[in-house]
Amino acid sequence: MALSSWATVAFNEKGECCSAVLESFSKKYIAAIRKNYIALYREGKEQPIRIQFGSINIDDIHIFSERREKDDWALLFFIETSENTWKKYSWKYRLWKFFWGRFWWYFRKLKVLEKFNDRINKKYGGYINPEKRFMAGVACYGYDDPYDRYLTKLGLTDEQVRDMNGGESGSCYTSGRWKEQDGKKVYFNTLGITVFTEESGPKEFEVEVTKEELAEVEAHWVGVTKEVFDSFTSWLKEVLEDQCYPGREKILEKVKDSTAMQYNQGDAYFANALGRKIPGYAIGKAETPVLETLLKGVVDENRD
Repeated sequence: MALSSWATVAFNEKGECCSAVLESFSKKYIAAIRKNYIALYREGKEQPIRIQFGSINIDDIHIFSERREKDDWALLFFIETSENTWKKYSWKYRLWKFFWGRFWWYFRKLKVLEKFNDRINKKYGGYINPEKRFMAGVACYGYDDPYDRYLTKLGLTDEQVRDMNGGESGSCYTSGRWKEQDGKKVYFNTLGITVFTEESGPKEFEVEVTKEELAEVEAHWVGVTKEVFDSFTSWLKEVLEDQCYPGREKILEKVKDSTAMQYNQGDAYFANALGRKIPGYAIGKAETPVLETLLKGVVDENRD
């Protein structure tokens, strides 16, 4: 499943880990992270708006996102929803407006309305500090690049491949075939790189490997690495400062000092579908996704 190739870590406005889903105060929008883009679901619409990166404000939801690291595979996101606290106390305001319209000459002299506005702003925030919720985090491709390991196994160098391939890297692939060995059918794994030469077109370099050798060479799950997470925390600091977000120092401190739990999006999908807890693990700790472990077990069983 495509989601199983992607890793995510997200935090809420308290600096605590959360799932990468946020519903707006108006309940008209739900923002969710899918792979490395933002899916914005609208009330009454089945298809979401796909936001690859950038800044956008829609109604009461505000999105800031940027791509960094891993050749634009990683998405850094900050998604906020806010509700003006005047809505809670608007009946008081309308009441004052009613009396103001009839006795404006008296209230104006006593500056009653201005005093009321100041009191509400200090106590509840008013337009200055509306109620806010947000989720911020990073979503990235969770597997490393096995290209150098393929080259080593095939006895090639990157320079040799680029000379044959018009200055470009080759294309890695894994395959396998059944062969007769000692009167029995045995499954052999094959690693290969394809290059396109000017003289003869496509050319493949292949080598047969054991199951153990294949496991060493093929792409490994690394999830959200510490380098990518550090890049996210630096970016989050910039965003919170630009937004003059209240309590940003404490939020950043909690995010940096927390035992952040990342998760595999495919594992999260099935956990939610089955009503189970989403399996998570620490930043920089590469644990194989549950779905990959299950599929490998099935494949190995069929090959043995």
